Amino acid sequence: MAHPEGMGQADPALQVVKVGQAFPHRLEVKLSRDAWHWSTVYHSDEFVAEDVRGRNLIGFSPQLAKQIWIVGSDLPAVHYFGHSFSVAEVEILDTKGNNLALLSRGAGVQVSSTHTGFGMDRLRRIGFGQLNTIWVLSGRGLATT
Repeated sequence: MAHPEGMGQADPALQVVKVGQAFPHRLEVKLSRDAWHWSTVYHSDEFVAEDVRGRNLIGFSPQLAKQIWIVGSDLPAVHYFGHSFSVAEVEILDTKGNNLALLSRGAGVQVSSTHTGFGMDRLRRIGFGQLNTIWVLSGRGLATT
């Protein structure tokens, strides 16, 4: 089924990067001990990955933290997924080099995003499954099946 008005298709004018190799142009890392008060320990308005297929280290001075917030913005277009940020793994090392960001140590992950591009913000899905899905173009009342 084709989606109306090119939904899910990349704008040919955009430079599209490969899946798994998308890094934000602006990157910030914040730490907290109570999930209420945050201190920024890393900030770059012109982040460039050293190795798009490997490990990229972001260092900051050792300090106590319970939560780590990684914020990426000004994201590149990725294939047909829209603007994305690729994160394969996060390691948080203590002063002895032990990774504290492991499930076995009780670490958890929470991901949040807002997607406002590639036409997906204009459409609303009604119904479930392939056989009865209807896409409604917001504000115009146009429906296709």
